[in-house]
Formats: sequence, structure tokens, C-alpha cells
Amino acid sequence: VTEAGRKAEYSAANDILCLLDVFGVSDKKRPAKYKECTEKTTDTSKYNIDYHDTPVALDCDMGPVTVYPCLGQWQYDHYTSKTWYLQAPTTVCTPCVHIEPPTDIPTPSPATSLPTSLPATPSPATSLPTSL
Repeated sequence: VTEAGRKAEYSAANDILCLLDVFGVSDKKRPAKYKECTEKTTDTSKYNIDYHDTPVALDCDMGPVTVYPCLGQWQYDHYTSKTWYLQAPTTVCTPCVHIEPPTDIPTPSPATSLPTSLPATPSPATSLPTSL
């Protein structure tokens, strides 16, 4: 709902409430009450929204980054060193295209050896039943 939509909704609800009050006054007062309702304006200022300027974008400091996604050490830290890795190996990692990692990043030196092969992947069914 937009600000203008919210204000219109609020004004309409107030107009309806006022018009319903027309039925609650005596026949003699109805024309005046009706005129009051049709000529009044509803204060919608409590629904005003201050639209501030967009803040200036901050520079992204890439200096503290030492281990980039998809490189050996990162994969080791986040995946291959985990006890669950052999049961749920990951797919090929897609590096961020906007990041140029340094070329002199050391390869991981795990305390334990990494698996040399992945567990066998079950093959899909060779044929499906054609009738039930």
C-alpha cells in the first residue's frame, strides 16, 4: 500500500463513519449533518512518510579477505574438512566473478588427509515400468 493509498483508505473510512452518523440524528438535523460530512476534510498527516535521501554507498574494503570462496583453503575450511562431507559432497564451486583473488594463496594443509575419491553415486533406474 502506498502512502497515498493509505491516506485515501483512512479518509474514506472516516467519511463512511461520519455518513453513518447521519442516520443517528433527528430528521431535522440530518441535512446539516450530511453537509458537515460531505464538506469536511480528514487530517491524514499522521500517515505522512519522510522520504530521506539514499545514503552514500560505502566502499567495500577487500583488504581483510585472505581466503576467497572456491579456492582450496576456503573449500577445505567450509566443506571438505567437515565430517559430513563424504556423505554429502558438494558440486563444483562457482567463484564470484567480480573478485580477483590473489594468485599467491597457499593450498590447504589439513591435519588429516583429504578423501582421494568421492563415494559412488547411485545410478538412475535404467528403465521405468510402462504399465501399472
